[in-house]
Amino acid sequence: MRAEERALTLKQCDLYSLCELCANEVEPRATLKRIRMRTTWNGEHRFLVQADEYLLHRAVMNLLSKDRK
Repeated sequence: MRAEERALTLKQCDLYSLCELCANEVEPRATLKRIRMRTTWNGEHRFLVQADEYLLHRAVMNLLSKDRK
């Protein structure tokens, strides 16, 4: 489904956790291409934002995987 066809659902999201999740999803493909990834988030901080979690996840995944293709 295209993003503009989807109803916007805003809720409080932890941006740190979402970025960590995306990095973990991209890392196996990066490793296969001999691209090394390193995250330094230690889990102690939270960065709460009001956003559509699905769309935010897609945006972060697009950013992380852009150089991995």
